[in-house]
Amino acid sequence: MRRRKWYQANKNSGEPTWSNVYAWVSRDQLALNAGAPVYDKEGKFQGVLATDLVLSYVSNFLSCILHLHLPKAEAEKNQVVKVNLD
Repeated sequence: MRRRKWYQANKNSGEPTWSNVYAWVSRDQLALNAGAPVYDKEGKFQGVLATDLVLSYVSNFLSCILHLHLPKAEAEKNQVVKVNLD
C-alpha cells in the first residue's frame, strides 16, 4: 500500500490532495481519491488518511443539495449555480 500512487502523492505533498479521476475496476465506476498526510505532535510523518469517492455518488449528492436549497425558478437544467449553504 505504501507504494501506491495515491499514498505517495499525499505523503510527498505535505497537504491534502485530490487524485485524478480513475476507473475503479472492482466497482465498475469512475472515482477519485481525497487524502491528507498525518503527522504526530512533533511533526513526524505517521501515514495517510484517505478515501475514495465514486463520482456518480458525488453527483447524486450534489443534485440533492441543489434541489433542496435552490428556488425552483433557479434550478433550470444545465444551469451553473453557486450555492451558499451557510
